[in-house]
Amino acid sequence: GWYATCVLDVSYAMIQFTVLEWLVTLFDASQGRTALSPQQDAIVGFLVGVFTAIATEPLDVIKTRLQTQRRAGAGAGGAG
Repeated sequence: GWYATCVLDVSYAMIQFTVLEWLVTLFDASQGRTALSPQQDAIVGFLVGVFTAIATEPLDVIKTRLQTQRRAGAGAGGAG
């Protein structure tokens, strides 16, 4: 439970900030500016969310399955 959640959260943050910096650099280099416009900022935010969700979805599925598994001999409440 806790360990799987930490692994997912740390990997999500690592991917998110890596993709964010990469896209901001890419947009800045293509425009020759140091700051993004509000429209570009929104596009970058959307793309970061898409890439990060795609990359971490398998980990989220594994985490959820680990958290919902019933332990051998556990009752309906999950304690055992």
